[in-house]
Amino acid sequence: MNRLWVRLSLAFVVVVLLSLCSIAVIGVTAYIQRDAGLAQAAQALGFPARIQINEPYQVILAASLVVIAILAIALGTLMSRSFTAPLNQLAAAAKRYAARDWSQRVPVRGAQEIVEVSTAFNQMADELEKQETLRRNLMADIAHELRTPLTVMQGNLRAMLDEMYPLDRAEIATLYDETRLLARLVDDLRELALADAGKLPLKLEAVNPNEILNTAAANFAIPADAQDVRFEPLGLINLPPVHADADRFAQVLRNLLANALQHTPAGGAITLGAARQNSALGVFVRDTGAGIEARDLPQVFDRFYRADKSRTRATGGTGLGLAITKAWVEAMGGKIGVESQEGQGSTFWFTLPLEKN
Repeated sequence: MNRLWVRLSLAFVVVVLLSLCSIAVIGVTAYIQRDAGLAQAAQALGFPARIQINEPYQVILAASLVVIAILAIALGTLMSRSFTAPLNQLAAAAKRYAARDWSQRVPVRGAQEIVEVSTAFNQMADELEKQETLRRNLMADIAHELRTPLTVMQGNLRAMLDEMYPLDRAEIATLYDETRLLARLVDDLRELALADAGKLPLKLEAVNPNEILNTAAANFAIPADAQDVRFEPLGLINLPPVHADADRFAQVLRNLLANALQHTPAGGAITLGAARQNSALGVFVRDTGAGIEARDLPQVFDRFYRADKSRTRATGGTGLGLAITKAWVEAMGGKIGVESQEGQGSTFWFTLPLEKN
C-alpha cells in the first residue's frame, strides 16, 4: 500500500466505481420504467409492471448522486494533494539549495518512491555540502601556503633593498629555495586539478614490479641509514607484471617511503613489501613511528591535511603528497589505504591490477 502506483491505482478505481454506480442506478431505473417487455416479465413474477419513483424519492436520488460526486471530487483532491505535497517540498528545497542554502533537507516520508527520492536528495545535499566545505578549506589552505614563501621572499628582498641584508650568495640561495617550494606547490596543485578532471597523463603498459620495487629500495636505503632507521625489503622478487605507468608507480613508492621516513624516529624500522593478491599486486610500507589517531585516519589522504598540527611546510611538506599518491593509484585502477594504531606505527598499502595475458 505504500507504493505510489498502488495508491494512484486505488484512487482511480474508487472514482471509476463511484461513477459506474451512479450511472447504473440511473440506467436501471430508466430502463425498468420504459421497457414494456421487462415490465411484463416483472408482472409474471408477481412484481408490479412499472416501478414508479415518487417525486420525493427522485429528489433523494438526485441529492445522493450530487453527494457521491462531491465525495469523489473531495477524495480525489485529498489523495492527489497527499501525493504531490512531498514533491512540492522537494522542489522548494531544491530551489533553496540552488540558492546556496546548504542546510536544506527534506523529510523522508510518504510512498516508497517518494522516500527513495527524498533519501537520494538528502544524500546528494550532504555530499555537496561536504564538497563545498572542502573547496572553501582548499582555497584558504592554498592562500596560506602561497603567502608564507611570498612573505619570506618579500621580507628578504625589502631587507636587501634597505641594505639590512647583504646581497650575497647565501641570501640569494634562500630566496631560490623559496621559489622552488612555490614551484613544487604549483606543480602539486596542477596534478590534483588534472586528477579531478580525470585527465592525468598516463602511459599504462605491462610493468615489471620487481625492477621498480628494488630500485626504490636501493635508493631509499641511503637516506634511511643516514637517519639511523633500519630498512627491510620483503618479498620483492618473482612478482607478476602489473598494468600501470612505470614512472607513476615509482613516484607512489617514493612518496610513501618518504612519508614513512619522516614519521619514523632514529632506531626505528621501515618495511617495504609486496605480494600477489588474486588479480592485483599488493604493496605495503610499514613504519614504527608514532602512528595515527583513529579520528585522523579518514582524513589522511585529504589535501593539505596534517595529522600533526605542529608540522609546518618546512617540516611536514605541502600536505599534498598523500593526496597526489592516492590520485595516481586510483588513476591506474588501483586502491590505496592506511592502517594504524597510535603508538604502534602505520602501514600504508596500495594495489595495482595485474597485466592480463
